[in-house]
Amino acid sequence: MKPEEMKILSEHLIDAINKEDLTIRQAAEYLGLNPGYVSMAKNPKTWDGMSKDAWYRLTFWHNSRCKLSEYNPPEGAEVYRPKEKADLIPKQKRKYTRRKPRESKPEKPIIKYDSQGKSVKLLINKAEIAGLKLQINELIERKESQIKELTEHLNPK
Repeated sequence: MKPEEMKILSEHLIDAINKEDLTIRQAAEYLGLNPGYVSMAKNPKTWDGMSKDAWYRLTFWHNSRCKLSEYNPPEGAEVYRPKEKADLIPKQKRKYTRRKPRESKPEKPIIKYDSQGKSVKLLINKAEIAGLKLQINELIERKESQIKELTEHLNPK
């Protein structure tokens, strides 16, 4: 079925539902379709999910040019019937039992590393920091000696 045809069917369905002031469930009952298909027919994004039979049913209704409430599905066509609540299998009551206490897991052996649990990256950073401290101390000593020389040069005795 072409998208243009689907669009025409969808618009006709929406107009009919609005004119007759029907719910999707009521419209589905008149068409003999699952309410999900009627809902899907209204939304272009979900058209791919609809069955061919649902589109054919909508086409037959569209071509009949009658109201939704007056439409009768063709003879021999499968008509959707919702399951009645009595037909549904009642849920079995769940028996609650106490949980068994969990067995304790065997303890994993503790592995001691040379870095005492610290990452290698941290150890490298400590070494880099120590080197930077030495460089800073050397710079400070140089600057102090330069200041001492300048003060001696400016203030001769």
